[in-house]
Amino acid sequence: MGSVALANLAQFGAPGLSAAITLLTSSYEMIENVKVYRQQCIDMSGRCVKLMLSLRDCSVGLEGTKALELSDEITAIVRRIDRRVNQWAALSRLKSFLQQDEIKDGIDKLHRDMDTAMMNLNISLGLELTRGQGEPKAIRERDTAEMRGVLENIVESTQDMKTLLSMHWSTHSVEDVMESLQTELRSPDLQPNQEQSFQRGLWLLYQKTSKLPPLIDLTGQVTLTHNHTVGKGTYNDVFLVLPAT
Repeated sequence: MGSVALANLAQFGAPGLSAAITLLTSSYEMIENVKVYRQQCIDMSGRCVKLMLSLRDCSVGLEGTKALELSDEITAIVRRIDRRVNQWAALSRLKSFLQQDEIKDGIDKLHRDMDTAMMNLNISLGLELTRGQGEPKAIRERDTAEMRGVLENIVESTQDMKTLLSMHWSTHSVEDVMESLQTELRSPDLQPNQEQSFQRGLWLLYQKTSKLPPLIDLTGQVTLTHNHTVGKGTYNDVFLVLPAT
């Protein structure tokens, strides 16, 4: 749907879409530098291509001024996509991870803009152009795997960890990453090498900052040192543990 469809649009596009086609072509290239939600950016751009194709296919039956108005609306959306993608592509891997919520909100906002444009277009292909790009569960699993890979690259990167540690006095970035590591360590489908990597990363952040992990449940994050209790309670005993590494 990407470069081939855009090339087709460039040759046989609807009136007034030449600027949008040029911008979206550039955006597709820049998406390769986006570190988080990259596939969602590709899906979003692909959906915009479908919207432009639909306008082209039905523009013959539209009044001239109406077709140009729709072209202007789509071009404005493409400009916003291009601006956002360039902003996200310029972020480092660590900053992208820390700003993942803002990036996701930006993608959702752009989808809503396209929803409005599709309603205005009011064509029979509207159902095909709905936001769904596959089963929701498959999309969630894809995004989870993508984010897990980014987190693994961060904790394995000496430079990223150094940058993160330099931020711990002025932001909650360290706590955010520690919480993400804790959440991943509780995942039943975590690979052994990723588990070891996340344990090392969590332990390093604790050692360097003395910040305790924010989540109370420490399953998979500590190792029991011996079976002798160091304290007795009414409902639970207290044992000595060390962070798993």
